[in-house]
Amino acid sequence: MKKVILPLLLLFAAVFHANGQAKTVDSVFNKYYAATGGTSLWNGVNSYTLSQQYRSGSASDYDADIRVSLAEKAMYKNRIIQKRGFIFGFNASDSWYKVPLGSGNQTTNYQVNKLSSAEESNMKIEMYELLVPFLDYKKRNFVATLVGQEKLGTKTVDRVELQGNNVRYNLYFDPSTGLLLQSKKLEAGVETVFDFSNYKKSAYGISYPGTTIISGKKIPKNITVTSALTVNEAIPATYFRR
Repeated sequence: MKKVILPLLLLFAAVFHANGQAKTVDSVFNKYYAATGGTSLWNGVNSYTLSQQYRSGSASDYDADIRVSLAEKAMYKNRIIQKRGFIFGFNASDSWYKVPLGSGNQTTNYQVNKLSSAEESNMKIEMYELLVPFLDYKKRNFVATLVGQEKLGTKTVDRVELQGNNVRYNLYFDPSTGLLLQSKKLEAGVETVFDFSNYKKSAYGISYPGTTIISGKKIPKNITVTSALTVNEAIPATYFRR
């Protein structure tokens, strides 16, 4: 009986704060929001722009210009590879991708096609994930579970499992700072790992990871992503149209 009781007591203790308050999924998320600017600022996010550089020291390196309207449920993403932009987007009634034609020193014309349902679904997840995967998770019909504390390397962290339609995350938070340190995303049977660091404060006031390391079995070489975030600046409506 003692062998059974002890693990149960340890598990019970792991879901409590040092001050005796019960730790829950929402308390972990709320601590993140508090650590990165506060809930009121996060609740005020209507749109954002991300400028990113993806680097692995290979020919596949690219820059990304990403613009999202959470209010309109619309997204624009331009992957710029060797000065040529490959554009993906969707709005409430349409989705598309544009492939540049001709060489990079000519006026760019595009072949335009509709995104597949899977590609559109992935982008609709990504529009939140690029900020934090758990943003508005209840409204998006995601289910979050506090798994408990475990080790991430040598550090003790809080692990939260976040489950949505066709995607699952394991999220690892620093209990002392509240910051998200790592996300493991499982989608279509493929796990991708995102390690977050170098948190920076945007002009709007919320903080975000300035550096992300992406790794996984299907990624030959780790990708280092550097990001610059702008929040609630006007985005021309043309970005969200074909």
